[in-house]
Amino acid sequence: MAPKPKTADIIAAAEACDKKKLESLLDAGGSPDALGKGGNSALHTVAAKGDTAAALATIKILLERGADCAS
Repeated sequence: MAPKPKTADIIAAAEACDKKKLESLLDAGGSPDALGKGGNSALHTVAAKGDTAAALATIKILLERGADCAS
């Protein structure tokens, strides 16, 4: 059994809007609610990037995978 993806890797992929890597990490069991330093979630991290096509696509992936938008 492969190890569960590291939270830092999920946050980094979200912040970079790296959709392929993010999907791979989530497929491997990573949490769409991963929290980074300072308590910011992957969703909050990418939302702070602004209204870009890449950011919106990344947000969509996180929400489709069950990210909690209320926290």
